Amino acid sequence: MKLLLLLLAVLVGALVPLQGTINSRMGMVTGQPLLATLISFTGGFLAILVIVLGASGGLPKWEPVGPTPLYLFLGGLPGVVFVLTALMLIPRIGVAAAVCGFVVGQLSSSLLFDHFGWLGAPLREVTAQRLIGLALLAAGTFLVVRSEAKPVSVQGAAIVDRDVAR
Repeated sequence: MKLLLLLLAVLVGALVPLQGTINSRMGMVTGQPLLATLISFTGGFLAILVIVLGASGGLPKWEPVGPTPLYLFLGGLPGVVFVLTALMLIPRIGVAAAVCGFVVGQLSSSLLFDHFGWLGAPLREVTAQRLIGLALLAAGTFLVVRSEAKPVSVQGAAIVDRDVAR
């Protein structure tokens, strides 16, 4: 069961380059990173609205089981920072380098959330093995970024540019 959940996380994680690439292309097409971010979140809002309406047959009722701290309504803010940063970084450093950096940042902060139980996260010990895993991930990121991969072909980008121009 845990392996299937990890596989699901890997599959969903594979969507990050897709999201980043689409958003960075929108940023290039509009020339406005903030507008591209707004378009991205509008698409996401519409998608979740359709899912919620379909799953519950209407808008669900707001029935909190207790007091709701204000910060719980701010969960989308890190997403805005992520999308805006990704759409500006990807054209400059490439998809792989940007995603590697994001993953190192995510794992680093995740270990801190585990260790300190920030915002009610379940406490999980940060062991030497987990720190070695972080170090290996950081080393892999260094290798991906340091390789200074050159574009093999611009045909793919040209096809997208031609399609966008229509």
